[in-house]
Amino acid sequence: MVYGCAVTSSSPSTPSRALILGLADAEGRLSAEPLYAVADAAGITSTTIRLALRRLVEAGLAETEGRGRRAVLQLTAAGLAERRTDLVWVAAAHRADAGLDRWDGCWHLVSFEIPEADRSTRDALRNRIVELLGAPIGGSLYVSPHRWEPWIAAVAAGYGVADRVTTMAAARLHHRGATDPAAVAATLWPVDALIADYAAFLDRWGSSPTPTDAAEAVRVAFEASGEIERLLRRDPLLPAELLPADFGGPAARVRYLDLMADLAAEPLVAEAEIYQAYRRAIDRALAQSADEFWTEAYAHTGRSSATAHAGDRA
Repeated sequence: MVYGCAVTSSSPSTPSRALILGLADAEGRLSAEPLYAVADAAGITSTTIRLALRRLVEAGLAETEGRGRRAVLQLTAAGLAERRTDLVWVAAAHRADAGLDRWDGCWHLVSFEIPEADRSTRDALRNRIVELLGAPIGGSLYVSPHRWEPWIAAVAAGYGVADRVTTMAAARLHHRGATDPAAVAATLWPVDALIADYAAFLDRWGSSPTPTDAAEAVRVAFEASGEIERLLRRDPLLPAELLPADFGGPAARVRYLDLMADLAAEPLVAEAEIYQAYRRAIDRALAQSADEFWTEAYAHTGRSSATAHAGDRA
């Protein structure tokens, strides 16, 4: 679907979970009545919303007061941390686009040695390292172009395995026959696939008139938000020095913000926390020094990983 065209039944659906997290205010509070009204405008059934709410509560991400459309949702600390972690990636991407976090010329590596008897911790740590933009080289060795040592330390401490993790940095890395840094990066992360996906995003949400219908505006806003978030979750946010000239990530992120600014003419979109939170996170990040931004980012991730691990063991 091209931005501005009529929404059809073949359009990808707006994720109900993303809608709920996006509509909750800065403190994580959301009344059910406006939630159902926006969901209806976005083409999401009441049954789907009720199921999504129940799953958020069961996952420990939210609590509810009252019943039905008179209920009030409150995100828990874990729910707020999940949303905040997504915003960290959004902010980090815009910092990279602005050239605030340049590559230091080093490859940052982490390895860990956790016995089979504690497989759940080992698997959780491995998954978390990948989420933190690391790429596997072999065995329990992972690499990133980012100076992630404080973040890794926070995550390892959260899982209680700080004494089993080793970090290091290397000026040169040869991998799968590649020696040029950009070529090495292309062997470690899905750069080519992301080029195609960002191009598809720009094609889909390109220049077209702003929707004037409230239902279409809401649907477009949340579909575009869901799509850009899925891309950001896959994007390793490589420094510009490691990316080809035709990499469309920065252009896609600019287009998304322009699109949301246009759609904010519709009050249902303007009042959505998903838009307001993006703007606050980006504006704050761009005004911070690298140390300020990444220290906060490490702290948020350390807390959220510790909370998730506690839930795994419950």
